Amino acid sequence: MAELAWMTYTKITSEGVKKYLPMFEASNYKYGHVSAQVDPRLITDTREMLRQGIGLKALAPNIMIKSPATKEGVYNMMLLTALGIPTNATVCFTLPQILAVAEAVRQGKAIGEANGVDYSQWRSVITLMLGRFEGAKEFKEQAAAAGVELTDEVLRWSGLAIAKKAIRILEQQGYESKLLLCSSRLGPVVDGKQKVWHIEKLAGEPVVYTINPEMIGDFLKLYEDEPIANHRGEEIPDEILAQLIKIPYFRQGYEAHGMTAEEFVNHPCSVSTAEGFAGDMGLLEEFVEKV
Repeated sequence: MAELAWMTYTKITSEGVKKYLPMFEASNYKYGHVSAQVDPRLITDTREMLRQGIGLKALAPNIMIKSPATKEGVYNMMLLTALGIPTNATVCFTLPQILAVAEAVRQGKAIGEANGVDYSQWRSVITLMLGRFEGAKEFKEQAAAAGVELTDEVLRWSGLAIAKKAIRILEQQGYESKLLLCSSRLGPVVDGKQKVWHIEKLAGEPVVYTINPEMIGDFLKLYEDEPIANHRGEEIPDEILAQLIKIPYFRQGYEAHGMTAEEFVNHPCSVSTAEGFAGDMGLLEEFVEKV
């Protein structure tokens, strides 16, 4: 049944990407990529992730392979990049993961270029799951133990701090991978007005987003009469950072060497997100079995 469910997933993918292929071709391969994810239950199996990634890419030229930012998933992205296959790093919440992916992609591209691989239709994005990082119960528990009050403003700055630091390093080091932000959340409320800092505070930064329709609607409604300032280069306030840095969970995500590659898979958000993604795959298998 698992094999039949995977065949169903690949068929849905191959049909769905056709809608974006004209955009892909008309934009000279800049727009119109569609992410196809390897089975999320394979987060520590490089061989199978690589096999599935190659198979998914063969379905259409505008497919980008979504691979987890675990140690094994990062290695998978290096191998896929060496083959000229676009990648989207998922299950990613911390600066150490972002930098590990960026370096792996750089190495993979160097290998591919040395072997004459064509990168004209290639790109690399690294997804930072802002809201999931901020919402972890371990964050709240450790903050309480450290005597830090995680107000909505402080919470939003915690994710933004990682995003802005990652953006700066990716630019300074000349990495070709681009930061992609997802799981945006509302907040905070400032002077009685609802804000969406996950979007507002990153205005002008070289990032891309995946945003659900509800969030897009909320954002447009909340900011319809308010121009958005350019926040490129804005840093987290010193007094906020001084509080956050007391919390081990935040330090682990914010410092470049806060985690080892072996620890990526056991990050609280990695565990919960991978379980959720695996559950979704299980639901697909159940659906296919019933049908």
